[in-house]
Amino acid sequence: MLKKIQEDNITDIISTHAFPAIAVSNLKERNKINIPLYSLITDYTVHVAHVAKEIDKYIVGHEDVGVLLEEMGISRENIYPYGIPIDIKDCDSDDIDKWKKSQDVDDKFTLLIMGGSFGAGDIKSVYKELENIKEDLNIIIICGRNEHLKEKLENRIYRKNPKNKAIIVGFTQEIEKYYQIADIIITKPGGLTVTECIHKNLPMIIPFFIPGQEEGTKDFLLNNQMALYTSKYIKLSTVVKTVMQNPQKLELMKMSMKRNKKQDSARKIAELFL
Repeated sequence: MLKKIQEDNITDIISTHAFPAIAVSNLKERNKINIPLYSLITDYTVHVAHVAKEIDKYIVGHEDVGVLLEEMGISRENIYPYGIPIDIKDCDSDDIDKWKKSQDVDDKFTLLIMGGSFGAGDIKSVYKELENIKEDLNIIIICGRNEHLKEKLENRIYRKNPKNKAIIVGFTQEIEKYYQIADIIITKPGGLTVTECIHKNLPMIIPFFIPGQEEGTKDFLLNNQMALYTSKYIKLSTVVKTVMQNPQKLELMKMSMKRNKKQDSARKIAELFL
């Protein structure tokens, strides 16, 4: 890393992962380099590994994350709640209507199920719980690069002929369109997925998470009324039925997303450097 910094004459560093930030901080502590080091935390919680002695500034997704950093001893003046930068398009309604027809999606209540780009989480169990509920809805499942999951779901639909229509999608570069046609998303709370959903005002149901950072992000969402969480006492199908029968729940989450949304994150971060 030191060789790379010296050969390329790097003058500033921004790290989107804790480990390289620690490595560069160690180089600064040993007086091997003397350049600004910024840490961009891409979750809505903080781990002790995010904090290192020679990090000059912390960029976080929300003010709540800044409070967590302050509790770890970081000065407020070095914390910038600019949001997590994402690259996602907004499509106009006419284009979305045409695209929905091309994907054979009608205007029924639409559930989007997703587990990140690798199709993580117990998505098959999620689908099995929802495929035959009496409510009339569309189910769209994004499997990402998980071809095994995609094949299993397609085989199940072929064998079982479930009540509710299901569309199975592999890896896609049109995720923003799926966000826009969905009424609610069932997903694990990865930092970038959450940021994209907040940007699209897409309410979330969280039935699973990876322990650690995603659990903290789940708590952030619940505390700010942007997601619902399933448990052994409240099944996923029950949560889906409640939002379908009580659309005010969805509107409440959308209003919270609008309040907590961070605009122009990438521009603000660039301006902070420049």
